[in-house]
Amino acid sequence: EIYTLSLHDALPIFGAFTAGEQQQLRELVRKQPDMTLEEIRTHFGKNCSLPTVSNTLARLGLTFKKRR
Repeated sequence: EIYTLSLHDALPIFGAFTAGEQQQLRELVRKQPDMTLEEIRTHFGKNCSLPTVSNTLARLGLTFKKRR
C-alpha cells in the first residue's frame, strides 16, 4: 500500500499538544493572556506537567508571563 501524509500530518507536535491544539493554544493566549499555566492545562484537559505547557508556549514563540 502507498501512504500519503497531509500537510497537517507533517506539522510538528510539541509534547502533549497536537498540531491542532497548538493552533488553539495560540488563539487562547491571544484572547486570554492572563491565564495561568495551570488554567491552560486544565482548559485542554491535559495531564502533563506545567513545564510542558511552558515549553510548548516557548516553542510556538509565544511570550507568556503572569503579571502579579
